[in-house]
Amino acid sequence: MTKIKKSDLKDCVLFMKNTKNKSLVRDLLKIAAKDNYFLVPEEVDGIQNKEKCCRIAASKKCKFFVSFKNEMVNKTKSDKIQKKNTAENNTESNSKNITEDNNNIDISDKQHGLFSLGRIVGNTPSDIFTFKLLSYTDKFDNVLPFEPFSKFLFLSCGIKNKNLVNTMQELFSSKIQQVDVDAIEYVVLFYYNEMCNNYILTVLRIKNKHSLSFANKNLEKTENTKEKKTSKMLGEGFDEIGPRYELFLINEYKGNSTEENQKKKAKKNKNISKTVTKDTVGRLYVKKQDLRDVKVRSNIKKTN
Repeated sequence: MTKIKKSDLKDCVLFMKNTKNKSLVRDLLKIAAKDNYFLVPEEVDGIQNKEKCCRIAASKKCKFFVSFKNEMVNKTKSDKIQKKNTAENNTESNSKNITEDNNNIDISDKQHGLFSLGRIVGNTPSDIFTFKLLSYTDKFDNVLPFEPFSKFLFLSCGIKNKNLVNTMQELFSSKIQQVDVDAIEYVVLFYYNEMCNNYILTVLRIKNKHSLSFANKNLEKTENTKEKKTSKMLGEGFDEIGPRYELFLINEYKGNSTEENQKKKAKKNKNISKTVTKDTVGRLYVKKQDLRDVKVRSNIKKTN
């Protein structure tokens, strides 16, 4: 691992080699407002190596980790699937056409590989999502990119997975004390395309402030069309400036700690209450006594 000062440690740990994915990573972390991150120069699978990712991220006091995996890492997995197919069909198969059994997706024709987004709660993995990057557009013609140090409004539409929405919202949102609606210029849009069965993450520039209220309705009506641009789907009040990611969710890991903590609620103590003077008053329930065996004074015989 690379040496880094304590003052440079930020919110994210990145597992990645020095490959051609520099622009992809730079744009992704710029949108997430995580320009400074701790770099681990190796490729790992976020779900298979989740304990390692969480251990390193927890030691650096980070809430998120992003791990990349290129095609060469999948070579051992593709070889195993190839041997299995040749044994069943007794034919020679090409490793480029090998598909996964669960999702029937080609895992070897990647342009940018797979990457995982993980969220950590209490030094344990809470939610991890592994995506296949179908396409990536860095810049659009005749459009200026977003300004540096810009703040983004996160907007999600048509996604039923609440854990995915919460993870993305925490990753791409920043906590601020005051909000100036007129100063909002950029929107990070994350929505699900049912026709293509994939997720789209892109950045929009707001031209008309009133168009935000109609964004959800217009998106739900036209999100099934693949050819239309996102700006046209949302109306004339937006311009798509990119970067644009088309993602396919391959695998998901859901931690048990968050669900158990949500189910466990503090029991209400109905026997304790407070008076007007804020004195705590409690009730004590005692089992009913059986007075039949109790000797009273009238039943005591005189011995004299």
